[in-house]
Amino acid sequence: TLILDPLCGKATYLVEFATAAAMRLMARNISFLGVDESETQLQDAAVNLEATACTDRITLKKGDARNLHWLDDGSVTAILTCPPFGRQFGRGADLRALYREYIQEWARVLNPNDGRLALLVDVDHEKDALLAFHSVSEHLRIVIHREPFRLGQLQATVIVAERVKNRTTTGE
Repeated sequence: TLILDPLCGKATYLVEFATAAAMRLMARNISFLGVDESETQLQDAAVNLEATACTDRITLKKGDARNLHWLDDGSVTAILTCPPFGRQFGRGADLRALYREYIQEWARVLNPNDGRLALLVDVDHEKDALLAFHSVSEHLRIVIHREPFRLGQLQATVIVAERVKNRTTTGE
């Protein structure tokens, strides 16, 4: 079982999820992979990993979340991530295109039988995320779309999608 955060930043989600899994004795067959383009973020993530007993189960890798070419099709069980909220990495059409590129690549690496994707997004960009999901609707089906909630100064929501059974994203 591989859990991926393709936009891991400081690896907050990975550390918390790995710690919770270990506390529930679920982590025996689970490995975690955090990917980020920023070397600085990955250095901070490595520091955060030192604070957990799960360092042997979490791997960090520098890479682009839109091109995970080193991961095989269908090799990821779950993706848990929080994409940019449009404050550092663009707005409008640029952000919509970025979300679409992310989700298309993530659909490719998700296991076609039971893969799940959980996305935490700012409500200001919720429509962009939903349009990105729609662009791969033959591969991903939204199963949870949470009502907005307060996250610090932001309003956020969670969208959970699952892979459509036995559909591949290549060669169609």
